[in-house]
Amino acid sequence: MVQTESKLENQLIAQLGKSGWQFRPELNHYSLIVNHFRVLLNRRNIDKLDGTLLTDQEFQRFLNEIVGSKSIYQLGRYLRGDDQF
Repeated sequence: MVQTESKLENQLIAQLGKSGWQFRPELNHYSLIVNHFRVLLNRRNIDKLDGTLLTDQEFQRFLNEIVGSKSIYQLGRYLRGDDQF
């Protein structure tokens, strides 16, 4: 049986929703996703940052160190705390 791409996407969204993920259709471009991640990173580490947001240079260095050549799967595991690099 052939499945349409749209149906497959909807099934994936539903499956991720059951795992606690939230579908954010407005985050539809890489730059929007990265910016959203930066906002969350700053917000969740505000105490460690003494109330100062990461500069562009600091955030880029963070991305380079964390992302590097890792796959999306490896990053997801790392960010959930399932995997150590």
